[in-house]
Amino acid sequence: MPTYPYNFRAGRGQNTKELYYRRKYYKETVDGIFNSGMYEYGNTSPNYIDLWYDAPLYGRVDPNGRLKVPVSTTFKFNLSPDRFIVPPWVYDATLDFTSFMNRAKNQGKTSLYSLFGGFNVVRSFRDPFDPYVDHASSIMRQFLDEMLETSAPIATFDGFLAAFVSFFADLDANLTFSGFYASSNVSVNSSGLAVEFKKHNYNEEFPTNQYFKHAEFSKYVQSAANFGFRVNKNAPWQLVADLKSAPMVKYLNMHNIKDIDMLFEQEYVPAIFYDASYLLTIFHQFYEVYQRDRQYIIQSPFCLTPDPNFRTIENSNVTEREEIKTTIEPLSYEAFLEAYSATDAKIIYILNAIKRMENVKRKTNPRAQELFNKRLEILTSKGKNTEALLLIADFYNPARIYKNKMAKKPFYSK
Repeated sequence: MPTYPYNFRAGRGQNTKELYYRRKYYKETVDGIFNSGMYEYGNTSPNYIDLWYDAPLYGRVDPNGRLKVPVSTTFKFNLSPDRFIVPPWVYDATLDFTSFMNRAKNQGKTSLYSLFGGFNVVRSFRDPFDPYVDHASSIMRQFLDEMLETSAPIATFDGFLAAFVSFFADLDANLTFSGFYASSNVSVNSSGLAVEFKKHNYNEEFPTNQYFKHAEFSKYVQSAANFGFRVNKNAPWQLVADLKSAPMVKYLNMHNIKDIDMLFEQEYVPAIFYDASYLLTIFHQFYEVYQRDRQYIIQSPFCLTPDPNFRTIENSNVTEREEIKTTIEPLSYEAFLEAYSATDAKIIYILNAIKRMENVKRKTNPRAQELFNKRLEILTSKGKNTEALLLIADFYNPARIYKNKMAKKPFYSK
């Protein structure tokens, strides 16, 4: 048996320069393994997906490049400790793949069990909302700490929102759900399109060696293709549903989904719809904390005796200082829902301000910005607030920021 010629070792504890060259070596070498058949153990097929460089938003944007979230209430799952949970078509394809591989194992036709055991799924769908709430709450706690230390007279929920927008302007962070969802904090697992048969650290290259050097790695790659999956180039223990492959399209058709357009229309929701609703809920929760901890503020107007000629304040004197106890308005959740909704024009403008601050480093054509502002104003003035949200989603669409055309939209795009 030939000696395994590669040594992938990028990971923790390496300086930036070393990490860069090791990542570069991995990318170029593994591209060769898949594309040119240079691997000594036998040719593989180019059945892989690069979620780092080529398609970082795969499964999270629709064919038109709009950020979308799967409706997980329709997912199928089993009751294993690792909670195998994915969309029905991915579930069926995975079961067929694992059954095929286990039959081959039982018939002595493969040794891949030495890598994958019984091909049990140990990681699949990851709900993006829980980590998002944790992330947004950490930002809100910073804001709350600042508010509780200041005597600024914020006595209403509207004032609380305005103060937050001012606070957020000085941060370099994503606050909206869509901003978080498109970031590196969220992986392809949150699309519902990925399954994993082993658990490794995605940032450590060393575990990948055992897969590439296995004599039957090419058999694993080809078998995955036969059931509509691609191998994750940077995590070969993970398979990702290939939405354009003939086998996966058959699984989609079995669930009355005729094509990719219908899939993203029926089974996904625009991420922007969660932005306003989640932000409002989080704002209200932290306003309640602020109101409970502060309860009231002391406003201290000063009475001035001005210069009789009203020409200067230099000779004016403070003659009286009066302290006024002002109660911070409580806002019950019921009253909150009555007063605010995720599609109110006021909330849409606040959301737009936050999205603009999230994208402050992105170069925007001034003319495009002007046209966007006018269009947004027209839509909100006419009460077309759902359309206004979609306009915001498209204007600040993270799928537009990638220079690489392949990365801009996944390969299933139009």
